[in-house]
Amino acid sequence: MPELGTYEAFCLDEACAHMLIHMREEARKEAEREIKGKAGTGDREPVAKGPVSLDWLKQQQEQFKQSGKYKL
Repeated sequence: MPELGTYEAFCLDEACAHMLIHMREEARKEAEREIKGKAGTGDREPVAKGPVSLDWLKQQQEQFKQSGKYKL
């Protein structure tokens, strides 16, 4: 938007970032409600809360390799 000044562009960026955070949080809550609704069916496991670290991903990859479910 070339007609916006520097501060106005900053404010628009901040508003968009805030909205994205809000939408992501709502999607997470909805997914948790959906999982809790299916808790008795055994379809899915609950999702982890918070960000996922690279160490956690590495541990998961090692577990898959050991179980034979993950092949390179």
